[in-house]
Amino acid sequence: SRVNARCHVLGKAPPADSRKNPTWSRVLRASERAVRAQPRKHARLTVACLRAIRARAECSLPGTVRHELTAAVTTSWFFLLRPEEVSADGRPGGRRSIRRSGTCFARRVGATSGYTWRECEWSVAEVVLLFLEGRKTDRTGYATMMPRWRSGDEPCPVLALGEYLSATGTSHDPDAPLFPRVTRAALTRFIAEEMALQGVGGGGDRSPRRGGAAHLRVHLQDDSRRKLCSAGGWTAKTSTAEEYAGLTIEATRHWSHLMVRPVTLL
Repeated sequence: SRVNARCHVLGKAPPADSRKNPTWSRVLRASERAVRAQPRKHARLTVACLRAIRARAECSLPGTVRHELTAAVTTSWFFLLRPEEVSADGRPGGRRSIRRSGTCFARRVGATSGYTWRECEWSVAEVVLLFLEGRKTDRTGYATMMPRWRSGDEPCPVLALGEYLSATGTSHDPDAPLFPRVTRAALTRFIAEEMALQGVGGGGDRSPRRGGAAHLRVHLQDDSRRKLCSAGGWTAKTSTAEEYAGLTIEATRHWSHLMVRPVTLL
């Protein structure tokens, strides 16, 4: 019967008197809602896997789909982006996707005690900033600013985005998605295959976000929960406009450098 089939999907034993029990359908509906609400727990993408992905991408020509997928994975890992934010088709019409015009490179100008930030070329930039509108947990209606500094290592957000934008040139529409050829299906398949080569199963489109958050969480000692939630856009943070607008540039000064350190994730 239909009730028995639904119980089989949920892994529940069907009742003997399902036809006579009018409350059983309500119990099933509640169980099904709970199952649908459970997020998919993809395996964490470690910094070692990220290094291996970038090493294999060096064999491909700049501007290829593989090069674009590698840049998308690196960006998602450092910025803790959701799949719909880094992919071009994550939401209907591409909403929540980062735009090419939402990428900015900057460096400090002036004295050490009173410097200002100025936009510059990526080759001399110290920071890359992403501006994203319509994040899932944004309650202010303003664009979220997400800064990341140079890591001082090969996996680096400034290098990854700078090299990618240099390879693709200015032929794309500024309002187009930052990674127009990166669909969620392609991203999931690419990450699963790359992680499988490292002997890690269960990879998916949420693996970079989970892995980057785990690496960052290891090194955030003071008020770590609030900072991590603010960086990743999780709802556990407080609802002040300043936190939803994003962290300041100075607050994230050492994050990229800390994230590329080898750690043991339990």
